[in-house]
Amino acid sequence: MNKTLQNDVIITNAEIANFRGIKNCIVEDLSLVNFFVGTNNSGKSTLLDAMYLACKEPFKASLSDIFEGRTGRREVGAYELFYGYNKRSIAKLSLEYKNGTKYSVSLFLAKEDIGDKGTTVNEGNLAVYFEHEDEELYITQYNNTLNKLNELDHIPPSIEDIRNYNLYVTLFPSNINKKELTTILDTNLSKIKINPELEVKLTDIMNDVYHEFDYEFIPNPEDIKDRRVAFTNGSNRIYSDFHGDGTQRTLAFLSNLKLYNNTAVFIEEIEMFQHPTAIRKLAKYMVEIAKKNNIQLFISTHSYYDALRFFYYAFEDEKERNDLFRNYVVNKNNGNIEVNKENNVQNIINELYDSTN
Repeated sequence: MNKTLQNDVIITNAEIANFRGIKNCIVEDLSLVNFFVGTNNSGKSTLLDAMYLACKEPFKASLSDIFEGRTGRREVGAYELFYGYNKRSIAKLSLEYKNGTKYSVSLFLAKEDIGDKGTTVNEGNLAVYFEHEDEELYITQYNNTLNKLNELDHIPPSIEDIRNYNLYVTLFPSNINKKELTTILDTNLSKIKINPELEVKLTDIMNDVYHEFDYEFIPNPEDIKDRRVAFTNGSNRIYSDFHGDGTQRTLAFLSNLKLYNNTAVFIEEIEMFQHPTAIRKLAKYMVEIAKKNNIQLFISTHSYYDALRFFYYAFEDEKERNDLFRNYVVNKNNGNIEVNKENNVQNIINELYDSTN
């Protein structure tokens, strides 16, 4: 049996209520590699954001970062969190893991001062409330524009066993900008650079996907103390932020997968800026690394013919594919998000084609 199947710290089920464009949503039977396909405005992006937030918030306040990255605005109104902008509702994000851990994170505007459990939340501010078995805590307080005011200085002890998984989850939204990509590459490649074996493996993969790839850190001409990542192009060296988004995104995905284990990566619209040939090769390597490092993948795509198909067939063994690969067709109906498991690629193509006619 593949050792990945024996690891208990992966998400198996998720439930979302009253969060942004989602009134209700249930996702069941998740596995190692999980694809979400559907038409525009079907709820895929919100679903990924909700699951990522449910992972991250109990360990590190992340709500404001998600929304600033998503909207491009520093000041996001707390009411924008809720389905239908209903300030009186409660957004609830619940996760269940293979090891039996179940917990929920709720978000609501405090009607009065509260704080007998965990951090203090003042009237009118946004409370983030954590529930697991007998443990109930107010873990974070935000003001009306989602600026963090305070948070717990410790991890809820009852979920210490999933600390590594949740703390190191990473989200790559479709609208990630050059500055964010450059920062990720600087950080990841700095860590990989001091591990020659890891670096060789990463550059070998990038060479197979894009040809003639290598990188190094070279001084910034305007400040020699500042060393920046540069990709080689023959005898020339070009700073990474001058390269295409496709190369940068792929390197960010792969470096993240190579550096960590027993965690998850959320990727929105993986096909962006990629030639089909690159996606085919990328799928093979991402599945290979995910299995080796036990990294759960949550990927959305509009490219159900290329991206979905390539990841599906990256599992050459049918039994392994049935065990480790899941695909979900996402549909929205008045805020109710239906997430139906369907691994037959041709059925998905037919269903999505029919929905556009």
